[in-house]
Amino acid sequence: MNDYSSAENLRSGMLRASGLMVLEASSSFVGPAPMDAWRIIIGGNTVPTVGVATDSEFDYLSEVDRSWESVAEELGIFGNDGEFLISVAGSPMGRLPWARVRPDQDRSLARHLVSNPGEPEFVAMSVDARVICGVTTEEYEIWVVGAELA
Repeated sequence: MNDYSSAENLRSGMLRASGLMVLEASSSFVGPAPMDAWRIIIGGNTVPTVGVATDSEFDYLSEVDRSWESVAEELGIFGNDGEFLISVAGSPMGRLPWARVRPDQDRSLARHLVSNPGEPEFVAMSVDARVICGVTTEEYEIWVVGAELA
């Protein structure tokens, strides 16, 4: 199995574990590449839409999921049947094209879409490429960042 297939299989497993159904592992989407969306989410001038403290006194990952879901819903990330595109950070998955997904069961993206345990890193885009919503782990907070694309 080549590195690309291994990365795609790893990501598909993470997406399924997070409660998403993978509709297309390598979407034939024509539009902004995942790295274009990542640049917006992790840019030096980025201001979070919501910041969640990584305080071990409470279940901050559940709060990240609630915050991400709320921002994504407000922006209009979810299309017909809840479909959207997603990219997961980390080597070697960060180089993959968008995966097209939709909710399959109870979701827990912040627990499963991680480079390191407790540090979620993913970005989603609407299938019409109008908006993005990403989660990135900073030093003492996890940021949820939503943005409209030009």
